[in-house]
Amino acid sequence: MRNYVLQSDGRIRAIRSFELSDGQIISEGDIGGRIDGQNNLHQNSPCWVFPDGEVTENACVSGNALIYSGTISGNAKVYGSAVIRQ
Repeated sequence: MRNYVLQSDGRIRAIRSFELSDGQIISEGDIGGRIDGQNNLHQNSPCWVFPDGEVTENACVSGNALIYSGTISGNAKVYGSAVIRQ
């Protein structure tokens, strides 16, 4: 089941409500951070990029990973229960 859509400004928007691994709820319509494309953020897991975060190039976020701030780029893979705060 899809969790987000990529808006024309590069930000993600939740298309349904779901719970993150830390207990936070992302509500339908919440705006997240920027990603370059659909391959940067896994659709079928409760991972999320918050408004101060960005995932670019070939980087990928999946699993229960949370990107609160900073830029994930290159060929980086962030997965499992990783939490990124810069």
